[in-house]
Amino acid sequence: MKGIAMTELFSHGHALLIGVGNYKDTKISVPMTAQDAEDLGKVLTDTQLCGYPPSQVTVLTNQDANKSRILGALDTLAQRVQGDADATVIVFFAGHGTKNGDYYFLPYETQLTYNVLGNPSDIVYSTALSNTVFLEKVRQIEAKRLVILFNTCHAGGVGTTLSLESDPFAPVPLGLFDDLLTGSGKVILSSSQVTERSWGKGGAHNSIFVTHLLDALRGKGIKTEGKTINILDVFKHLSKAVPVDARTINPPQLQTPVMKAYDVTEDFPIALLLGGVGLSLDTAPPALPGTAKQFSRLLKLERAQKSELVNALLACPTMRDRHTRDVVVDNLPNNIKNSIVRNAADRVDVNNIVTRCADFAGGMEELVEVVRDFEGDSLPMQGVDAVWQHIQSA
Repeated sequence: MKGIAMTELFSHGHALLIGVGNYKDTKISVPMTAQDAEDLGKVLTDTQLCGYPPSQVTVLTNQDANKSRILGALDTLAQRVQGDADATVIVFFAGHGTKNGDYYFLPYETQLTYNVLGNPSDIVYSTALSNTVFLEKVRQIEAKRLVILFNTCHAGGVGTTLSLESDPFAPVPLGLFDDLLTGSGKVILSSSQVTERSWGKGGAHNSIFVTHLLDALRGKGIKTEGKTINILDVFKHLSKAVPVDARTINPPQLQTPVMKAYDVTEDFPIALLLGGVGLSLDTAPPALPGTAKQFSRLLKLERAQKSELVNALLACPTMRDRHTRDVVVDNLPNNIKNSIVRNAADRVDVNNIVTRCADFAGGMEELVEVVRDFEGDSLPMQGVDAVWQHIQSA
């Protein structure tokens, strides 16, 4: 699909962002979901980032995220995109949901019933928003490109009075939306699989899913020479970063974003990349120490250097955990990853990874950059940078 013509704004971008946050029944409040919607709105309307016109982005949180306001906002959105042949629409819902035959989204005023232990046992479904009604409204949105994002079934960050062992909440089964995916340009993305929960860390500003969604919309993990961020760019980043982040929770958790589309290979722009400037060589941020491409050469490591680098890598949670280490290896170029002899012992395994990466021109740079995608600027990652820079300058 061809890209969108560039202007100073992503002028055909529209969004309805719902984050229920504080419920009327405060026992089930998830405050960070309101923050998720608000922060997503800020990034979308930032002219230095996504470039959506502010007048075309609606944010509903807390008491404003009630059933009446949600349905009214969907109607308004459908009316606003009429006649816009190039409209790109994002609909985002963050909050609780449950399944009882049909699926139900839980708006602000949802009522629950409680068991003798004081834990939620069921929903008063007349106070919830059924998927049937929601889907009816969404079908009225005649946009060229439609992206629906669900961030439901929250675990971390839920009020301490809620027992997650007995709650009636559930993620969105994306199969309910199959009849919506009848043509190109329609994508549905859920923050987790139906057997998983969507997590948030104590004290975090955003849920794990939205933390990495915002990162992608700010350009992190996006590898393109274009001026827009495409939907597959975003999903690739989410599918890599979210599972790794969820496993840093104590105890480690599983959370795997899921995407459905009429054609899963289809790609299309959903926002400007860095305000339409893109990641050109003139504007891209300078490489951090130890990752510069001028070091892309065959590198033979001395035994002491290799040992020091292995120690630094094992200090990173990403490389210390076998599951996330597997993800790192899977993100290396095929010629490298297919030649690595894996081992059940952590140190031997990392040593083998380093050895094979060093045998390929640019292999070590690739490894360091992939680890950085997961670690960010963590202290262990700074240690890897220091060791790698020392090796390069030796």
